[in-house]
Amino acid sequence: MFRFSLHRATLGLVISLFFSATHAPAAEPRTLRVDARGGADYRTLAEAARAARPGDTIAVAPGSGPYREELFIPLSGTPEAPIIFDGGGETITGLEPITFSEQDGAQSSDLKPLFERFRSVQQFHREPAGWVNDNVPPGSTAIPPLPTVLVYRGERLRQDAATGQLTRYATLSPDGSRLTLLPGTSAAGWELASRPFAVRISDTSHQIYRNLKASGSLNDGINAHGTGEGLVFEHIEAFHNLDEGFSSHDHIVSEIRGGRFWENDNGVVNATSSSTRISDVDIFSNLGIGFGLLGDASAQLDHVRIWENGISQFSLESRSRVECHDVTIYQPGWTTRQWISTQETRLRPGPVTLALNPGSVISGDQPMVLPAASPTR
Repeated sequence: MFRFSLHRATLGLVISLFFSATHAPAAEPRTLRVDARGGADYRTLAEAARAARPGDTIAVAPGSGPYREELFIPLSGTPEAPIIFDGGGETITGLEPITFSEQDGAQSSDLKPLFERFRSVQQFHREPAGWVNDNVPPGSTAIPPLPTVLVYRGERLRQDAATGQLTRYATLSPDGSRLTLLPGTSAAGWELASRPFAVRISDTSHQIYRNLKASGSLNDGINAHGTGEGLVFEHIEAFHNLDEGFSSHDHIVSEIRGGRFWENDNGVVNATSSSTRISDVDIFSNLGIGFGLLGDASAQLDHVRIWENGISQFSLESRSRVECHDVTIYQPGWTTRQWISTQETRLRPGPVTLALNPGSVISGDQPMVLPAASPTR
């Protein structure tokens, strides 16, 4: 009798503990505040991202940036309790300042030591002399493509397609390793892209990113890889990135609600089996492609404007599919390649407004193509 009673008591305790664990109340959502100046829960995005759990909001203090670090949130949220990142309008950037010194009566900067710090650069490989674009023709006499992005007072510098020389503010040495300012150009306000990504997403789901700017990466400003769903981006910008402003790959299902993508190599280019809904977005002034799909990627576009991209405004590979509603594309004011691009369009001979490969599918409305170079702003 004693053994039987003890057994029943033990069994009852186990059942009680089981029901307590499985019916425990969910953790209360928290707001994790970030301010690099201090006075908040965290000083860095990385600290807050590691602490975030489903239902939490990471809130960046307006006016506290820029944040010179990568944003990566390692945990998924849930459909009922997504992890929310509110950037407060601040910039997450890989840009770093460049300093100058006087040489031969001019202000110049040796870029080679900065280039040597890069671990990898997409579409470039390292040689003893430095980083080399994988598709520079042998024997080319033009200044080589830079393995980074140069920015002066918020403007991306471009290399002339024929000579490789910068088009404004400064000149490059024949090997592209030294930057010399033109007379009258200030040595303040110069920056160089130095990190692989600004915002990185990998095999996570149910995260919401809003009110942020992503810049200065050696790859994509916002990069999503692996398998993930319920990824939402609201009121975002991506600019001054060596590859795409926004790019999703593999089996990523995402949505962009309001955004601007400009002065990247490409604006928005998604690949493989990704699926993206894009609404209320402007894509402009990128060196290569404005909007594009590669592989089996699909997208739905609603109220999207595209203009002044260097090589193609709208590009679809043979198996890609896009549904369009209120998509307006403006033809550029040039018919020959203007600037060097280093990524998907590096070998394309010249501009094509719509680059539609056989087998690609456009459903819904056909994009409206207008002869003006840009919309009236």
